[in-house]
Amino acid sequence: MPAATEGEPAQSSSASDMDYLNIFKGKTLAEVLTTNQTTLDNFQNSIGKYLGEW
Repeated sequence: MPAATEGEPAQSSSASDMDYLNIFKGKTLAEVLTTNQTTLDNFQNSIGKYLGEW
């Protein structure tokens, strides 16, 4: 994988930033900052999946 030059994002064939951000797409702030344990577990699992692919 080529190194990123200044001002350019690193190129990768793994999960993109947009894949990661889509976890929160369409959610309100209250939905993202929830205390519902099931929702928090889903966020944690999704985030962990994409971090593992990065």
